[in-house]
Amino acid sequence: MTKASSTAGEILGASTFPVSLALKLMAVLLSAQTLLVEGTALSALPPERRDSWMRRWETSRMPPMRQYMCAIRAIALTVYYASPRDR
Repeated sequence: MTKASSTAGEILGASTFPVSLALKLMAVLLSAQTLLVEGTALSALPPERRDSWMRRWETSRMPPMRQYMCAIRAIALTVYYASPRDR
């Protein structure tokens, strides 16, 4: 392994863990919010209520909530366009 590739691996490995942890933490916090307000988990809500919650987080005045929604959108779009489909 070259020095450049090991350094790149160290950088990528170091940056992946905190992002993953941050996404998991935000998912737990947002799920707890819907559980407290709606009395049920986000995944158990009807589609229109889920959409309402997602839009609320997307337009929140709190930057971490908007950033979380941006990450979720990026992941969903990546999965959508990477999956084989007849288009």
